[in-house]
Amino acid sequence: MKQACPVLHCPSRHIHKEPGECCNKCQGSRHLIEPPKGACLMGMIVHSAGKTFRPDYCTHCTCVNATSVCHRKACPVLNCLPERQVTTPGECCPQCPPTLELDQTCVYGGHTYKASTIF
Repeated sequence: MKQACPVLHCPSRHIHKEPGECCNKCQGSRHLIEPPKGACLMGMIVHSAGKTFRPDYCTHCTCVNATSVCHRKACPVLNCLPERQVTTPGECCPQCPPTLELDQTCVYGGHTYKASTIF
């Protein structure tokens, strides 16, 4: 009978073969992070119950009964091209760069006229 061996997800220095076994095995054990009762685990960080934290600039979370309750900010639709949008460090949403205000008046013959005035 032919046996397929599993793919091992451990460093090669931890791979060994026990006598009488067909397939290699990982030696040792993994360390699981067990947060305290009521605490939350996000990524590799333990947050205590009731603590508010920000995984990124757009997300606010609170640890409630061992569950991370998160709210993500929705950014508004901008009226400039995506390649022109700029996100300021420490901010969540991009913004359009400021535009130059055109002069709303013109001067002709020593007189100042409002834009669109016919003279």
